[in-house]
Amino acid sequence: SRALAQRRRRSAAPLPPPREARRCRGGGAVIGAVDSARALRPWRQPPRLAPRQEAMAMRLESSASLSPQRMAERCAFSGGATDSGTFNPAPRPSRRLASAPPAVLLHSVSVDWDREPNELKLPDTSDVQRYVEIGGPATTLKDVAISIVKRLLENPDNDPDEVLFLGDCLKAGPARTAVPCGLLRGISRGGPSSASGSRGDGPHLGSEDMVQRYLLRTYGSGDDTPTSTISHAALSARSFATISRKASRHPSFALSESNPADESVRRWPGQLTLPDRQELEALMEAQFPDWGLDVFEVSRLTANRPLRFVGWESLRRGCFFSEFEIPAEKTVNFLTCVESSYSSSTDVPYHNSLHAADVTHTVFALLWKVGFVDFFEPLGLLALVLSAMVHDMGHDGRNNQFHTNMKDDLALTYNDRSVLENFHVAQAFKLMSRDASTNILDVFEAEKFKSIRKDMIECVLGTDMAHHFRQIDCLKNQVDRLDRDPADWTEPAAVSILQATVLHAADIGNLGKPVELSDKWVTLLKREFFMQGDEERDLGMPISPLCDREVKRFAGPQVGFINFIVKPTFDALALLAAGVEEVVLKEIGENLEVWEARKEQEERELQGESSASAPAAPAAAPAASPPAPPAKEAKEAQEQREAAAQGSAAEAAETAAAAAAAAA
Repeated sequence: SRALAQRRRRSAAPLPPPREARRCRGGGAVIGAVDSARALRPWRQPPRLAPRQEAMAMRLESSASLSPQRMAERCAFSGGATDSGTFNPAPRPSRRLASAPPAVLLHSVSVDWDREPNELKLPDTSDVQRYVEIGGPATTLKDVAISIVKRLLENPDNDPDEVLFLGDCLKAGPARTAVPCGLLRGISRGGPSSASGSRGDGPHLGSEDMVQRYLLRTYGSGDDTPTSTISHAALSARSFATISRKASRHPSFALSESNPADESVRRWPGQLTLPDRQELEALMEAQFPDWGLDVFEVSRLTANRPLRFVGWESLRRGCFFSEFEIPAEKTVNFLTCVESSYSSSTDVPYHNSLHAADVTHTVFALLWKVGFVDFFEPLGLLALVLSAMVHDMGHDGRNNQFHTNMKDDLALTYNDRSVLENFHVAQAFKLMSRDASTNILDVFEAEKFKSIRKDMIECVLGTDMAHHFRQIDCLKNQVDRLDRDPADWTEPAAVSILQATVLHAADIGNLGKPVELSDKWVTLLKREFFMQGDEERDLGMPISPLCDREVKRFAGPQVGFINFIVKPTFDALALLAAGVEEVVLKEIGENLEVWEARKEQEERELQGESSASAPAAPAAAPAASPPAPPAKEAKEAQEQREAAAQGSAAEAAETAAAAAAAAA
């Protein structure tokens, strides 16, 4: 290879024709410096390698730069130099290169495209490790790939493993590369369970650990199918024209503190006793404009009607009645029927009207307290608030995977895709369609109704946790492109992504509330999880992670849920509104400290139980048994240290599995 490079330098021989280059599979082979536009189409005349790029090609071609096994598996050249000084690779099935990084193209490095994407591994290089340490556990594979590309453009002399990692990312797709690296590491170092699925060293996605596989299947399976909020944005009626939110906002639509509520309608949507009404009014005035409304207290004061009163207050304080002339009586009927469609707290402890009321208020607080109201037009705000009210309408306390495994009517009706989310939003529109007295949207003309319906579908489907990583990645892409000025957010697709993310954040935002409220929600969630686990046990089905009441680990998963799901979601929203960091992330940090302390206590208790259940050692060793030699003792001590290290890593992996909590 070095002789070939020297011959090229002396004779300025051209590179192989594009025909050979196109034989190289999937983006691993690049042959010269081209601009971005030209990289997206087949190359006609590749330019000559620059000296530094040629040096990099020499390094990649040299068998000394890679181990023999890795070279034979992934990077071997099949061919050699001819008398004419050209390189003739062996024929491979034709596969056109989709794209290549501008200004740096490598020479004939093929990627094993037969490997499954779930075996994607982080390159074990100092630059990548440093980048992940700085970015934190929520740094995604895509973030790592972008950092490699930036360094590749500045300095072509990169490690071959990093270049091969880029090729693997191209095949894996955007949904897979949105997985956090911290979660990836937890799987790869999960003790004995990781041995069966690993290939080589370093982090990987091939672990056989049940909880981790469930976690990735639950949160990492999102794509651009019709269940994705991205595809719905493309179909939205708003996609056909760019709408200026400021121009469309009616002067009567009061969103400022000067007119904080709509006085054109009555104060409450139902009858209350005088003491309860006075106490409720004081509670609403004190807490509703802020982040931490105690909906448990609202439920007590309203005789278990929290959604009716919180939903009414959200519409009244948002001035939706006067802006859109929504009839008050129809609104009361709508809220009453929606709340009655939720199951009782006895049958469904968590996903009931209390949770719907909490999510509705959280959306209201994110809009008016945190500052996202300026990013949406009035019609979009109404769709977002209504979506929060109906987003779990008719929930039965079981998750999507349960219905899919059961092959029940819901799973068959919605083809195993966002089963519950499709059902919830369908129930809402069926209600308004069959009962005219609840149809609060009949005041809108056809085009506006179509826009609201599309927005509500996008928002509710966006609460499917299968699209979590992909959805957050799409939002960050839009923030990088449009920045944080609301005036620049006029593209319908970008607004739709933000709209869905706001509802999604409110849906998983319990761990961003004050600790005393957060603990109440966690207790209800555990109760619902265990009910599903009991039913799975009775049906002879595998018990879902965190649903087995006989397993006494919960604090560790909560820590992982905060680190990998909740905090990254609000970190992404904090890129647009400073109020997120001031209001929400502070509460998330306090919850994280509490659950980390509980995790340590939980581990100590489990260790104590395991020690107590271990068989007692014999009182005295048999006289005939000689003492162990020093070498054997050292070996046993080393084995104990290794076992302890594996156990610690396994606990870290299980901690990441908390993300499965929101799947229900």
